[in-house]
Parts: sequence; structure tokens; C-alpha cells
Amino acid sequence: MQKTHNRRGPAARSATVRGGWVGIMAAIVAATYLAGCGSARISVEGYGDAELNHKRVFLMLPASDNVALENPAAYANSRGIAEIGATERIATELQSDLQAALDGRLDSNTVLEYGSQPVGAIVPVDPAEDFPAGSDAEWNWDKAKRAAKEGNIDFLIVLHSVRLENEMPEGDGTRGKEKITATFSLLDPLNGKLMTANTVDAEVDDPRRPADTFVGLSKAMAKKLPFHVKKD
Repeated sequence: MQKTHNRRGPAARSATVRGGWVGIMAAIVAATYLAGCGSARISVEGYGDAELNHKRVFLMLPASDNVALENPAAYANSRGIAEIGATERIATELQSDLQAALDGRLDSNTVLEYGSQPVGAIVPVDPAEDFPAGSDAEWNWDKAKRAAKEGNIDFLIVLHSVRLENEMPEGDGTRGKEKITATFSLLDPLNGKLMTANTVDAEVDDPRRPADTFVGLSKAMAKKLPFHVKKD
């Protein structure tokens, strides 16, 4: 059997090379675009700027059982409070400081904390039961859709768990080191879609303000979300 050879001249080979570079450059331009909008962000198939900008994003916080303080004494020391108040304090910080940090980071979207809005009472949600970390096949999508309609929710960030690791300071006048780790998912609740799921962390050395920890966490989360963010 005679083999057939596809012989191409210099002009054809040159065109192929140019075509390859065009594809590579297009990919680089696309990646640069995503990374250049304030900071890196992800892309989600089927969601362009028209679907993502100027939307209401709700933040759903984990139950207290899924908020872990690895060293309550060191955490309390960093806040200047008694250790007995550590659990209540971290819950307050999550509700206020993380919501504010995310709302301030996203460029055109409004971030609201689910439990503090009327929809939180109309459609009570237990994140651990209704949206357990892992397979979204077990999630209560009916409740998610109902919440989206009742609360006018475009996107829902479910914070599955949070862990805070604190170290006692080594010298006077310092507050030690602090690391926060969060596992979260981004949902399109009305359409019943899981858009992305990630675990991120942020570290702060000698946190002078509790808000600094959540600013760092919001930056880490924003890099795993498809929304435009403000430039630093």
C-alpha cells in the first residue's frame, strides 16, 4: 500500500505557525484580561459580564459548630477579651467584618449577609444540613431557589466552614500571628447550579485590627470568584 504524504510548502507552514501564535496570543490576552481587573479572578462557562455585574450576592455563614478556634486563648488575647467570649466574638466578626470586606472588594456587586436580611427569616437555612460541603447532589436546591425568589438573590456564597489559628505573641506589644482558612461554594440558586467550590486561607502577622484578617480572606476568596474586583 502506497502512503500518501501531505506535502506543504514554506508558505503553508508559515501560515500554520502564524495561526498557532494567534491562538496562543488569544489565550494570553484572555488570561491577562481576567487577571487585570483589579486582581485575578476565575471564569465560569456560561457567565459573562452581563450575567455577573451589578448583582446581589448573599453570603451565608456557617453554624457555630463549623467555626473552629484552634487556640481560643490566643484568639481572645489578640482581641483583648476574656476567653469565655471568644466564640461569640468570632461569630460577630464573620457577620460584620467579612461581609463588609467582600462588599468593599467586589467592584459592581452588592454583598449582603443572608441571616441579617428578611429572607433569612422567611427561608431559614442550615448550611450544614441544606448545603453540606462535598457533593452538591445532596443539597436542598428547592430551598435555594425559594430563597432566591424571596430575597431577590442573584448569587449565593455558602461558607461551609471556617478555622482560625492563633499564636500567642512572643514579645510585649504584639498580638501574635493569625491564619484563617475557609471552605466555600458559589451558587446560582435560581438555576440550581454550583459555579465553583474552593478552600482558601489568609495569614496576618500581629493583627492590629480584626478587620485586617477578613480583608485578607476576602482577597483570597475574590481570586476564586468570577466577579470583577476593585483595584488595590
